[in-house]
Amino acid sequence: MATLKKKKKKNDSLTIVTPVGRVSFPHLLKARAGMDNGVAKYQLDLLFPKAAYKAGGELDKGFASVPQAGGNGPWRGAKVELTDMKEAVLETAKKFFHENTLTLADFAHPFKDGDTKTLDSFKGMIVITPKSGETYKPKVYNAAMEEMSDEQIAKIKGGDYARLVLRVYAYDTKGNSGVTFGLQAVQFVKAGPSFGGGNEVVVKMLGEVDVEIEELEDSEEEESESSD
Repeated sequence: MATLKKKKKKNDSLTIVTPVGRVSFPHLLKARAGMDNGVAKYQLDLLFPKAAYKAGGELDKGFASVPQAGGNGPWRGAKVELTDMKEAVLETAKKFFHENTLTLADFAHPFKDGDTKTLDSFKGMIVITPKSGETYKPKVYNAAMEEMSDEQIAKIKGGDYARLVLRVYAYDTKGNSGVTFGLQAVQFVKAGPSFGGGNEVVVKMLGEVDVEIEELEDSEEEESESSD
């Protein structure tokens, strides 16, 4: 990975709308503490199939069209003219670092390989984890662009479908540089089969039982008799 140096003070961020992906580990009702040096963040993972993440740099069909529902919702005026999410990240990096030949291999970026994770639901997926600070709680809307209540937001689970409004911005701080996503708004699209959350990891840790149940019962009876 190349060492990049910031060459201008202004950070020309972009506002984008993602394609629909699958939600995992949503923290939209209450900021998640303990990550990012203890700073609480609202966040979620959004998963896209690798098959849609083409080698040529395109994420299938790019951005969804911007809804034009009444009012001044977060989708109105969002910049969606870029063809895909990867292009938005590259464009931001090139402007920030004044390097027109950058590729994703040259800087830290928000696209993670799901095959490096332990969860089965991440396999074959590209994963993004946009976040927002505790004082910037993202708005959450349903498919009809109606703002969701806390009770409704609490029911959003891993496996559901959603798309996001993200701020794409570059950073250069404490020796780290790259481009990341800030979470601005969420649109819940529809419910999906549950991923099971962290239970997948717990189940994997158990493995198969080598001791027969009868042996355990006999052992318990012996212990009971000896105590008498």
